[in-house]
Amino acid sequence: LLLYNKLRIDARLDGALLVTTQPDQPGVVAALGATSAKYGSNIAHMTLGRNFHAPDGLAVSVLALDGVVPPELVAEVAALPQIDSVVAAQLPEPGQYPSWMN
Repeated sequence: LLLYNKLRIDARLDGALLVTTQPDQPGVVAALGATSAKYGSNIAHMTLGRNFHAPDGLAVSVLALDGVVPPELVAEVAALPQIDSVVAAQLPEPGQYPSWMN
């Protein structure tokens, strides 16, 4: 993934993902980490991106989680005051192909 809503990001797209958009400001990463931990969701890797022509503008985060993304986690992240939008996705694990490609 190279762009998400016109925001630059270089993210791997596999497994359980939580994608958020938010203002580019301090505290967002901490809030996402604390909320994920509350639901026992380990962050395998996390990628951040933003519009580099407008610092302090909109940013994007892609969290790859171990296992699946609990619906309760999605709801709580969506309710965080720092978060503008959140999307959860379950993609094939690394090295696996979607069923329609087999």
